[in-house]
Amino acid sequence: MSGPSEPLLIVGAGPNGLAVAWAARQRGIEALIVERGQQAGGAWPKMWPQMRCLSARHHDVTPDDVVSAGEGHFATASEVATQWQLFAQRQRFHITFGVHAYVQAMNHHNFTVAIGDQQVRAQRLVAATGEFDTPQCRSLAADPRRLPIGVIHVRDLQAQQLVGTSSLLVVGAGNSAAQVVAAGLASGATVTLCAKALPSRVTPWRPGRLATLRWHLSGLELPAWALQSRCQNRAPLLDPQLVEQVARGAVRHCGSAAKLLPNGVVTATGETVVADLVVLATGYDRELSWMAPSDGAEPATIPAQIRAVSTRWRGLGFAGLACSRTLRSGFLRGAKGDAIALVDALLRQVPA
Repeated sequence: MSGPSEPLLIVGAGPNGLAVAWAARQRGIEALIVERGQQAGGAWPKMWPQMRCLSARHHDVTPDDVVSAGEGHFATASEVATQWQLFAQRQRFHITFGVHAYVQAMNHHNFTVAIGDQQVRAQRLVAATGEFDTPQCRSLAADPRRLPIGVIHVRDLQAQQLVGTSSLLVVGAGNSAAQVVAAGLASGATVTLCAKALPSRVTPWRPGRLATLRWHLSGLELPAWALQSRCQNRAPLLDPQLVEQVARGAVRHCGSAAKLLPNGVVTATGETVVADLVVLATGYDRELSWMAPSDGAEPATIPAQIRAVSTRWRGLGFAGLACSRTLRSGFLRGAKGDAIALVDALLRQVPA
């Protein structure tokens, strides 16, 4: 069934998609947001509720400058989910929940998208399907949705799963892994870490003038070569305890994982390591499979773009790409600035 023509269609109602809708409204454009889930907030409502953000709470505000409710310098995933769901309620965006979007045709600034049983045309299209939606573990499992028994991705971890767990195996050595390791030790579990190497870059967050300077510098627009160089490096570990725990023997480091088993892994050296619970803290893939017919889609990769604007199609943008404009890009703290810049760029390409 053919539907209406929209000035702006946003696929994804996570923080970046909501921020783009807000920025568009500031320019007099009302967007239609399509979300396959049943609530706003993107991946945040699905994450381990106790997972902590990587930047200070007072920096991760919604576009209307509301800070998440809670205690501590860093908000939890649960607090962030609530923060952005309340933002969507305050703004009363036009969001269609529970439907999948699928691109049928692209012709410069004419996009035809199937939304459920309806066909919608849009002058501008923004892909806001997020950096934290699809677990990244294809090197270990052909289908991330079908992991062996006793193996879960950190996105699906719940606090009660750690209660009574006597042995925990964590795959990965980034910030998420560090938090899971700490939670496992706190619950009394014996913890093993599977990772090729321990992080060499540890940058503990401390309040003060240096933190303030870093914050201001992170908001500067940088040339593409500088951003790409930054993106080639892993995010620094914010909590040095992981390295310290391994050094003093509180956590065993067994090298990189090569194959998943029920309740265990086979390491690159051929060792079999088993545990009551295996948690994969291996990151995420970008979800762009819904754009497959477009020739411009590159599922699970960074699409062809300059500062989040497609180099292939006029009127097509990407929200939430890491290092697309500043060092804040791709993080909650960069959502507002990136959204404003993206909407303005799309309006220059396809004037209202």
